[in-house]
Amino acid sequence: MKKIVHKLLLTLGLVFGAWGLSSAQSIDSAEYFYDIDPGVGNATPFTIVSGDTTLDSVYTNTTGLATGFHNLYMRVKDSNNVWSLYEGGKFYIYDTIAQAIPASYPIAAAEYFFDTDPGIDSGIAITSFTAADTVLLMDTLPSAPLTAGTHYLYVRVKDSMNIWSLCERQSFVICNFIPAADFTADTVCLYDSTTFTDLTTNLDTSAAFTYTWDFNNDHIIDDTTKGNTTHLFTTAGTHTVSLVVNNTNGCTDTVMKVVYIDSLPVLTFALPVDTICKADTLHLSGGSPAGGFYSGTGVYGSTFYGDSVTSGNHVIWYTYYNSDSCMAKISDNLFVSHCTGIQEYASPGLMVTITPNPFNITTSISLHSSRPIINARLILFDVFGKEIRDQKLESGTSRLERGTLTAGVYFYKVLTAEGSFATGKLVVVD
Repeated sequence: MKKIVHKLLLTLGLVFGAWGLSSAQSIDSAEYFYDIDPGVGNATPFTIVSGDTTLDSVYTNTTGLATGFHNLYMRVKDSNNVWSLYEGGKFYIYDTIAQAIPASYPIAAAEYFFDTDPGIDSGIAITSFTAADTVLLMDTLPSAPLTAGTHYLYVRVKDSMNIWSLCERQSFVICNFIPAADFTADTVCLYDSTTFTDLTTNLDTSAAFTYTWDFNNDHIIDDTTKGNTTHLFTTAGTHTVSLVVNNTNGCTDTVMKVVYIDSLPVLTFALPVDTICKADTLHLSGGSPAGGFYSGTGVYGSTFYGDSVTSGNHVIWYTYYNSDSCMAKISDNLFVSHCTGIQEYASPGLMVTITPNPFNITTSISLHSSRPIINARLILFDVFGKEIRDQKLESGTSRLERGTLTAGVYFYKVLTAEGSFATGKLVVVD
């Protein structure tokens, strides 16, 4: 038999005083019930000694109660037939019938409830598992009656000895709106800002919501802009970007996408000469990869015009776009001189003047000496020292035609019959 002895001390005079009743009224009767109130006057009566205050020990019958926790409630009625509020206490029923103790106590039953404990064995039964010492269960639980906001799911189990475990709790959120995070990003060149276009839907705009952007996949928030935003990447290649949208009541959604940054072209640029005269023009070359364009003061098309700028250093730019339309530029310097020629002195008394130098089509070579110049001639060498031209010169001024000479640097030697000589550098440009 299952039995419990419950002793309850009620100081009812204090309760009556709170109601404002006179001390002449007395407690005449009492009743008790378990767990659920059957209504005033419908519970199980028990005998007490009448009076303003009573102290009684009462044995109550627990036959029919299931093993587990229960609540015992008592109330009294005064001589005016007025019932008090009930007073209660919790107790536990255990089975005193001797049973064989099994070698193990497998999990035999389970139940769950939301937010408020309805009492042991009064939750929603979980039946989709087989009794075992350990149970791993994946299940879907209906949450339709719950309102939007944070809730708690409680689960407890009972073993084969009818002993219930404590509850295990897990919080979750019911959402009014579940956001659908989304965005697009344009593909740009290195050091240009990437534009992110927000495509998120199902936002609860009537309440607070947040955006968090992670542009380099390090799980650190880089930006909290709501909607469209921009970011400057400093390395080319692929970048993993994530957007987390937190909607009302903590409902979130995350989207992750790969963004590509195009690299810039790698350029080299060296002009064929570093100096020209103001009267000269220079066809610009030396930029690599081929296919770019030149710019700068004095540059028109692909030609630099010395007579359109002042003398001194000038910066020439080479700009190139690759197949991704990414641009890079690089520069070289060109010096513009007021030169009338390059003069070289070797043998005493012999002076050679070449103007213009550098030259494109033709240039003039003038010889000056304190002695008569007899049988002078010009010998031209390439940068490897190979003789490529031998031309007779007049005693005054001679013309040197470019002919088949390619753009570049050459070295010359002027010799006369009397043994005078002069050497120097000659530059041909396109």
